[in-house]
Amino acid sequence: MLIPLVATRDAPTAGQDLAGRGRAADPSGGGMVPAVPGDPPAAPGPALAPLSPVPPRAVPPTGALPTEGPRTTGPATTPPPTTSPPGAPATTRPAGTPAPPAGADLEVTEVSTVPDQLAEGYVATFRATVRNVGTAASPPGSPDIVFLLDGVPVSWSRSDTSSLRPGEERLYVADGGPVSATWTATRGRYRLVAIVDAGDRIAEPSERNNSATTAFRIR
Repeated sequence: MLIPLVATRDAPTAGQDLAGRGRAADPSGGGMVPAVPGDPPAAPGPALAPLSPVPPRAVPPTGALPTEGPRTTGPATTPPPTTSPPGAPATTRPAGTPAPPAGADLEVTEVSTVPDQLAEGYVATFRATVRNVGTAASPPGSPDIVFLLDGVPVSWSRSDTSSLRPGEERLYVADGGPVSATWTATRGRYRLVAIVDAGDRIAEPSERNNSATTAFRIR
């Protein structure tokens, strides 16, 4: 009886590499590929699912402050323009300030007696210093200066009728009065007032500077 011979493949022994049996590694990583012509291909392994991309995680910047909600700001404030260097006095009037009116402005700067040291029985003459602080000359005519002692007219100065130019200052001495141009001192305390333009003949920007006062005592 003839027994047919069947060629068989030997099972790999322990430690024997399959590559030594004519198989090579699949460079794609999917398993082994046939390296010998006619060798049936190996069954492909299970397909690997593609990796899902991981979204990048937002990292807050170092030192970031927590959100406090919307922030609102008021309108920007623009400082007024500077018309003079820092530390220098202002040279312009504020907006809306009217310019001083033109005209003469007579100011009594001082009132005194002659002699300046009085005692009982002395005969005194009163005098006043007047300055034109306005922007125009005073009109011709007497500045009409009246001297009052405790509110009572005692003498006046009316003989000088020339104008006072702006900035000019002049000394006026009493030259007349209800009784005399002089006053005889008696004991007591007195308040002497000199008023310029007593008859209010001159139109002036200010009438508040038309008088000056001094006080003295006779022993």
